[in-house]
Amino acid sequence: MWHMAMPVEEPSTALQTDLAVDALVHKLGNVPRMLALPLEVQHWLLTTLREKLIKIGAKSSATVAISRSNLPRSQSREACSPASCD
Repeated sequence: MWHMAMPVEEPSTALQTDLAVDALVHKLGNVPRMLALPLEVQHWLLTTLREKLIKIGAKSSATVAISRSNLPRSQSREACSPASCD
């Protein structure tokens, strides 16, 4: 039995525009990443990069909290002035 193939419709102009904009946004988001990152991490997903940055920020915050807890009580509550930070 012979079946007639369904005609393929061309995508609408709005859909073509949406796809073009999505491709442009993707490329514009990746260019700075490719230029700024070392080669060994350029293939990482943006989610992975975000998670790594969050971990680094958490570790540095913990380090600051520990170093502040090691200061004498009077110094830990005062703002660091240029004379006391030298």
